[in-house]
Order: sequence, then structure tokens, then C-alpha cells
Amino acid sequence: MPDSKLTKDDLLEVQILSDPVYFAEIYLRSPSDPKKSLELRPYQRKILRSRSQKRVLRMGRRTGKWVWSGCCWTME
Repeated sequence: MPDSKLTKDDLLEVQILSDPVYFAEIYLRSPSDPKKSLELRPYQRKILRSRSQKRVLRMGRRTGKWVWSGCCWTME
């Protein structure tokens, strides 16, 4: 069997594909400042990392709040 070592890029890809929180923080941008990476809240991390096949989410009144992005209002 050939020696199959993973490169750093391969390891990064495996980590991104196996952890939705890591994926979100690497590839998604903050809606209030698109130059910054997305910072998930603790409850969002918990939801994304849940391995349950069935999920029921009850969100509070601040879900989907609007933020001012310099020129217009955008949904966060």
C-alpha cells in the first residue's frame, strides 16, 4: 500500500468539511462588516455542532435583527 500522507491543505479541507462551525467562520463574512469574518454566538455553535437527526429550534425576538451597514439596513 502506498504511503498516503495528507498535506496541510488536505487536512484543512477535512477540518472544514467535518466541522460546520469552522466552515462558517472561515468562509462566511459578518453582515455588519463584510471585511471581518463571521463570529458565531455560542447558541449558534451549539446548533451547528449538534449531531441529532431531528432539531427543533425556538428563537427569540432578536433573531434576524437588522443592522446599519453604512449605506443601508441589512438583516443580520
